[in-house]
Amino acid sequence: MGSNRGKTLLRSGNLDDFQAVGGGGQAVFESALQIREALRLRKQQAIVDCLAIPQVNDSGDRVDWYSPVEGSVISWKAADEDDRYRALRYLENTLASVESLSKKCLQSPKTAQQLFGSLLSKAFQFPGENFLFLVDGKPVISFWGFVNLNENARDDVLDCLRESLIPEPAPVVIDDPEPEPEPEPVMTFEHADEPLIAPVHGSAYYRRRSCMSPNRPPSLRNQSRNLFRRTS
Repeated sequence: MGSNRGKTLLRSGNLDDFQAVGGGGQAVFESALQIREALRLRKQQAIVDCLAIPQVNDSGDRVDWYSPVEGSVISWKAADEDDRYRALRYLENTLASVESLSKKCLQSPKTAQQLFGSLLSKAFQFPGENFLFLVDGKPVISFWGFVNLNENARDDVLDCLRESLIPEPAPVVIDDPEPEPEPEPVMTFEHADEPLIAPVHGSAYYRRRSCMSPNRPPSLRNQSRNLFRRTS
């Protein structure tokens, strides 16, 4: 597929590790250079610059992808968040132009235009975020026209990029609950209605007095008994 001397190599890989997508009975990859040239002739340079240039080895089983523009290269995953957001907005605008052009070509009465429109609708499919690079801040896609094995073309091509921009949820820290204060002891009485100090009953009082006064005078009853004995 031509020479790419002087271009920056972005990524290499075996064709058997991916699944080609296409339209009109033809794979996008088989017409990759023609698609880029057709876009250039239509003055769609912004779209062209998003698509890396493929270079197949002599055996035809491995492909190198080169940047179409010069500049410093950084992978999507290594770029900071602001650069990734800008690149995503750029790709969204570019894809809007791609979809518009694809629909226009599909409505053409010419078979070649219809085929181009069909291939263009699948051209921006790529395996995932690891295949996107930023060259001077502009996004460049390698392995475009391919998806991962056993996967279908994505309805939203940029879903994999949006997912990588969603921040991971912060870990939830659960504080140990503070121990509840122990309830203060409640004093209970077995006979709560009875007075705390029992009243002194008369019998007990007199018994206590009789014990305390051994020389108490005889009772009136004993005195009266003695009196009757004397008179009799």
